[in-house]
Amino acid sequence: MESILAVLRSRNRTLINDESIPHPFSYLDLASFKLNQQGYLIERKVWVRPKSSQWFNEIFTQMEECEFKKHFRVNRNTFNFLVNELHPHLGKTTTTMRELISVVKRVAVALHYLASCEEYRVVSSLFDIGLSTANLIVHEFINAVNDILLPKYVKFPLSVENLNKHSRDFEAILGFPQCIGAVDGRHIPISAPKDQAISYYNYKGGYSIVLFAVVDCRYRFIYTSVGSPGRNDDSYILQNSSLKAILESNLFDKCCKELGDSLVPLCLIGDSAFPLTRHLLKPYPENLELSEIQKNFNKILCGARRVVENAFGRVKARFRVIANVWNAIFTLLQELLMLASHFTTFVNIMTILL
Repeated sequence: MESILAVLRSRNRTLINDESIPHPFSYLDLASFKLNQQGYLIERKVWVRPKSSQWFNEIFTQMEECEFKKHFRVNRNTFNFLVNELHPHLGKTTTTMRELISVVKRVAVALHYLASCEEYRVVSSLFDIGLSTANLIVHEFINAVNDILLPKYVKFPLSVENLNKHSRDFEAILGFPQCIGAVDGRHIPISAPKDQAISYYNYKGGYSIVLFAVVDCRYRFIYTSVGSPGRNDDSYILQNSSLKAILESNLFDKCCKELGDSLVPLCLIGDSAFPLTRHLLKPYPENLELSEIQKNFNKILCGARRVVENAFGRVKARFRVIANVWNAIFTLLQELLMLASHFTTFVNIMTILL
């Protein structure tokens, strides 16, 4: 049968080149019609190859809560909240060509990809969608969360009331008074960029960009800056960030508290890489002979400062895809890191509210 069609196609090409024949497609059309009548040609019923959705339609809906959190890193209440909030921005319309992918499935695809180290190939197979479709869904989810959802729920505390609340909580939980958060930078490994690779070469001997953040006592990111080249140290990043303007303003001075004989403003705490300022404290240098009071100060400060290191660890644990982003497009990597850090904060907030 293939040989018959090949002959007909060859004859059709000849007819197309012959301008004297008024209807060059008549022979092929007639032959195709006859072959279709006899059942030799397959009638196409769908635009794309149908796939089984058993895992999503059956297993997904019947998962226990612990298994659900293992796959998606959020509980069902937070998952459903995400679906409702993002529905206007991720919802699509069914066409005559294909059936839409529901927002529930889109959120599930994105969260599963971000929470695992699996490739798009594995995720697309699990959810029975195309490879490029899985890629597009993840990108749309990241953009929607960063642009629409997170600005509503994740903000730096700029009011006196919020600052005082952060300070009280920080002292109650971590034992350091008049502090609203710990600041630090975390290097995220990347492949050597084609342009200005030397700028991204860090002191550890690899290439990276820096996730620079302030974290409160509940492991919530209240300030984030993403994308600084790995060559830059934490002090340089701070000096060139919007956080510097906040620290140099009189905002923290509005929340002074009397400690001993001194009136102490609010502050952030960091490690020895940062400069010592009125609103940014760091440990006393270890190479000096320290008094017991100074040693105790260092002990309390360093213990409280670990909250930012632990927060970075929580981000990597929630979104394991971060450990496998060496070849990611730079702008996408920045968006991904912004999502990962703030999403952890968002989940903490939703756990309290829902």
